[in-house]
Amino acid sequence: MGSIQRTVGGELLKLKRIIVHKAYGNFLNDIALLELEKPLVFTAYIQPIELAAEEVPSGEDVIISGWGRLSTNGPIPYRLQWNTLKAINSEECEEAIYMGDDSLICLAHNTDNGACFGDSGGPATYKGKLVGLSNFVYNGCGSDNPDGYTKVAYTDHREWIRDNAGV
Repeated sequence: MGSIQRTVGGELLKLKRIIVHKAYGNFLNDIALLELEKPLVFTAYIQPIELAAEEVPSGEDVIISGWGRLSTNGPIPYRLQWNTLKAINSEECEEAIYMGDDSLICLAHNTDNGACFGDSGGPATYKGKLVGLSNFVYNGCGSDNPDGYTKVAYTDHREWIRDNAGV
């Protein structure tokens, strides 16, 4: 953490444990917490992010980032990647990929954009708040289908985070 380059700068921290949502299955409740061995030290490059409590309106820009592949069988990047996608509502998601669920946020994008393998768990942000966690791609990376993200503002997810993070 603390670097936008995979092999230069930053810091690697060891995990103490991983807490996985007990109701995970079929792309729903795809959320986990990582407990670090040592407390995180905030710096100019390592900062907390607020969890969103409200829905992202359909059509709004959402920023995603991650270290996933650059295409379905492509290379892993050396620099952190980011992109701007469009939120769509659960009805639009159901129509597009048959995955309209209140616990998901679907993000539409142009062909050859969006999340890819290795981005799982990565952030989706809206107005500086965490709104989603990268969950799945439909028909491979860069298809013209929306990508699925676990919705942080979903009441059950927010409660699960609070209950399991000790906050």
